[in-house]
Amino acid sequence: EIGEMPLDMQPHLLRVLQDGVVVRLGDTRERQVSVRLVAATNRDLQKEIAAGRFREDLYHRLCAVSLQLPALRDRPGDIESIVNHLNHKLARKYGCPPKRIEPSVYQTLVRYRWPGNIRELQNVFEVMFALGENNGIDVSMLSSLVESGPAGDATALAPIPISAASGRLDDLERQAILAAINDARGNLSRAARTLGISRSTLYVKLAAIRT
Repeated sequence: EIGEMPLDMQPHLLRVLQDGVVVRLGDTRERQVSVRLVAATNRDLQKEIAAGRFREDLYHRLCAVSLQLPALRDRPGDIESIVNHLNHKLARKYGCPPKRIEPSVYQTLVRYRWPGNIRELQNVFEVMFALGENNGIDVSMLSSLVESGPAGDATALAPIPISAASGRLDDLERQAILAAINDARGNLSRAARTLGISRSTLYVKLAAIRT
């Protein structure tokens, strides 16, 4: 996310791109590097330059080849293929078969507006993958993450109540984790901070819930 890079860090990246040298942390020697850099942002960097938050020289160095991708909500036909890719990627990560995904899940995902674009879709699907039972993902689980608006469009993440009536501690923890991820719009780092645990601990808990 190049648009989030602090202004005082940008000259260091610019030097790497211009001179092809880096100095390791704690070292004094310059080392030659040869890299290809792919950067992405959802910010308008021209506006960031005008506001003094992004260096124009770095912008021109980065923009040798520039691709403009439409927002995910403007290309709903891509959602199924992205989800299928994520399904197989997470299956390899966790060492398990890909999840069976009901067609109604895809229909609900397509209706959602995805303000966080692919990153939000990835985070939401990772939660569904981790919490899906019986090696499957159905729309009843997705409805706890995505809420349909008045016109039938899924436009907001639904609130998830935590019920003390469940009685079991592991059920309460599962609900608390899902609620925190929901409140964080699928951002696992933010959800971990809300829960007062590290991101790695959250991954462990998600993996434990999955098994």
